[in-house]
Amino acid sequence: MGLYLSDVLGGPEQIDKGFHKELHAICKQKELYHDKLTNPHDASLNVVFQYPGSLLQPNFTGIKTGRYSRKDKLLIVYVAVAADVLSANDFAFQYASLLKQAIAEGKKFFDKRGIPFSMDDHFALVDKSLSGLSLKE
Repeated sequence: MGLYLSDVLGGPEQIDKGFHKELHAICKQKELYHDKLTNPHDASLNVVFQYPGSLLQPNFTGIKTGRYSRKDKLLIVYVAVAADVLSANDFAFQYASLLKQAIAEGKKFFDKRGIPFSMDDHFALVDKSLSGLSLKE
């Protein structure tokens, strides 16, 4: 099935910022490797990153699971991104860490219900999505 990445920007000031450009690059890389590294029979995750801004602040901290669609075998996992992460020099690596934590939450959810989902495949996809990018460490 798939790993979907969604972003909720908290304000217009975040468009075209450094972290936003890095997100775009990571997502492009993810699309290149997605079908090669994930099993089409696995359940799907939609990881929704919520970024604080002038108009919107996440109403939670950390990571939480959301709605699950049995029909689509799709779980939504929400990630509240702290404000200091947005301006971090290692944003891409912090993003990848948060994404892996969200994948691990999804894996727990799927395991409890006996639904196939390879955390290792998804972690490999995250790692591959960072490879080849000219990002700051």
